[in-house]
Amino acid sequence: MMKHGTNVFTSDEDMLLMLYFQKDREGTIASLQAMCDQLTAEETELSTMANTLIGKLRGISDADFLLLDPIQSVNG
Repeated sequence: MMKHGTNVFTSDEDMLLMLYFQKDREGTIASLQAMCDQLTAEETELSTMANTLIGKLRGISDADFLLLDPIQSVNG
């Protein structure tokens, strides 16, 4: 589990970050949103998880985003 400030990312969110991580926060959010746009109505759990992660990413600064290391978090 990766913790940054008051945002705690679950292990599932860490995995989503690793898969959809881009060079900046807005790019990562856009990547996650694009994935959500492809989900079917039955994939509510993944949609909810991704939208929760998007909310957490919106709650941190660009500078703090650059401190995230999703690969280390998943492996760590």
